Amino acid sequence: MKYFYLCLVVFFVFGCSESDKQQVIDVLPLGGVPDDDYAGGYSDGSFDIPHNPYSGSIKGYRWDDPKLGIAFREPDDYPYGFDRSTKADVSPEQDRFVYISTKNGESAFFEPVLYSSSSSETAFDSYKLVNDLDGVEYPVEYGHYVYIPKGDYSLLGFNGIEWVDLDKHIKVLSYAPKTKQIYYVQLDGDGWNTADDEFSFTKGRVEKAFRDVYGQVIMEPDIIQRDPTFYNKPDVGLDLSKILQINMISPNQLILSYVNNIARSNLLSQVSGKDVKKIDVDVLTERHVVIAVNKAMKYWPLESIYGSSGDLANLKKHRFKPEEEPAGTTYAIQSIGECEDGVGEKGIGVTIRRIVSDDHTVQYYAYHNGKKVSFGPCDYLYTTNGIPVIPYEDPTTLAVSSRFQKDGFVLGSIVWVPRGTSESSMYTMMHELGHSFGLTDVSHGDEKNYVTKEKNVMTWQAPSGKKLRYRPQQVVYTGGTPDVKECIIDDVFENQWSCLRDECDSYEHWQSENLIRKYWDNIGVEKCGEKP
Repeated sequence: MKYFYLCLVVFFVFGCSESDKQQVIDVLPLGGVPDDDYAGGYSDGSFDIPHNPYSGSIKGYRWDDPKLGIAFREPDDYPYGFDRSTKADVSPEQDRFVYISTKNGESAFFEPVLYSSSSSETAFDSYKLVNDLDGVEYPVEYGHYVYIPKGDYSLLGFNGIEWVDLDKHIKVLSYAPKTKQIYYVQLDGDGWNTADDEFSFTKGRVEKAFRDVYGQVIMEPDIIQRDPTFYNKPDVGLDLSKILQINMISPNQLILSYVNNIARSNLLSQVSGKDVKKIDVDVLTERHVVIAVNKAMKYWPLESIYGSSGDLANLKKHRFKPEEEPAGTTYAIQSIGECEDGVGEKGIGVTIRRIVSDDHTVQYYAYHNGKKVSFGPCDYLYTTNGIPVIPYEDPTTLAVSSRFQKDGFVLGSIVWVPRGTSESSMYTMMHELGHSFGLTDVSHGDEKNYVTKEKNVMTWQAPSGKKLRYRPQQVVYTGGTPDVKECIIDDVFENQWSCLRDECDSYEHWQSENLIRKYWDNIGVEKCGEKP
């Protein structure tokens, strides 16, 4: 712990100086364009960018409706929730029920997929929806959106003689607008160009992503942007107006713990001395805090590989993966303290070159001005513009969420999320906010191969999609069992729309939903110790 504190302060002094930034001028990231010194390209003659876990994107989804016959399709411009089973493509009977949400006072609408009697023996001359309660009818015609208010509906087809119940149903749920307050902290270090980086975090982009996901249940964000210095801790040298600096060889979560403790104190001080049963969560502030990391310094002390002839390959086990960094990533080496054979305290920009031998051994070397760099035991390799990480025991974790509890009841949480290279990181943030709102992790089920807008935002494996669903979702354990990919909790399902609308993060809900409490209390998780 003393060593970390020293490194933290020293890097604040040297790692971000103007002279240091000026020195980083001829760094060649892997995957980039060689400069004049390396006009011949990489020594192995080729370079393939491997799969990058940070670059998963949310793709479009196209229903194969001809297999299903008659179907209700979500319009591209529908602004609210539309829950159609993803199992329908392979099991048409799963498509019997579609759930649509809308805002109070507005009609829901959908696009019908129909077939005329001339094109199919099973098709009908005409179709209509009938309200199950009052019998009001709505004609359904191909190529025209159908607008219907709140209610339960059944589809009927006319075969030239009579109207036939086709066992296709729509349920429209209407909700009043609801607001969730989020305290948002954006860590840009000494500056990050969010305008040119479409996947970086900004308040506006977080608001848009929130509406994409939680707008499905007519929720609106009230995002309060807070200056990072609110969480400063001067007595340990923590200044969040400066760039986060993460030791990739000996990572720890002191910074995260300091910030989390401040956020926890701010929330719990509002309920000090109160009976948890009588807490009105609606009047509490700072329940949901998001720390969005756009920029961080990742550094590797080179002492552990000093004497390795300059080969950096051993750093790969400490998350040194230049292949996975975006083009434009720069590296530098700098000495901290006096070191006879170090590169010096001013630092030098370096090119990382990858060499593959005949026996497929991979080596990495740092070059400066065309010459291999010899580094000393007090030198550090670092980058400030690669994919950022968070100050956690595993820095490359895609997100960390810490819950704030009183007497076992979760009042809120703080979420840390690093910027990625696609919209995936934004939906990871939405996933963690879902936990803060009371949602559980849910199973991939038959969605395990979907990385689309139809994939549930609460599936546990990144990248997630953006869907929330009304139909019951299988609840699973994913934490506390490192050897388990997914562990189903028997007989525990969650209706996500109802959860979010009925305040599933309220004490009353938490107390009454004994099955869901299995998830939050890790009841039975010890049975999930074997790989599936």
